Amino acid sequence: MVANALSRAMEGQSASLYLLSMHRFVFLDDLRKELDSLSTFIDLSYRIQEDSAAYLDYTLTEGLILHRGRIWLPSNSSFIKLLLEEFHQSPTGGHIGIQKTLH
Repeated sequence: MVANALSRAMEGQSASLYLLSMHRFVFLDDLRKELDSLSTFIDLSYRIQEDSAAYLDYTLTEGLILHRGRIWLPSNSSFIKLLLEEFHQSPTGGHIGIQKTLH
């Protein structure tokens, strides 16, 4: 017969490990700081708060505006270029054929 691993465990010894793991995207903190300084974001946030019935596809969540569940960015956000570069030029992005030349 083959003994299983639990039957071979030493008695009297106990160990406990408690771990809480949470995702924290640092870039979201930077994004919130930028958005708080952009008048288009501030204006839309105010309009959503004042008349949510007129903006049914928008929600305010943790300092961000979500449009149909996705983060909304004003056209003048510097994060648009950053995100496009990250997700189109990175090895895991959608366009693997594009390579960035480093000098």
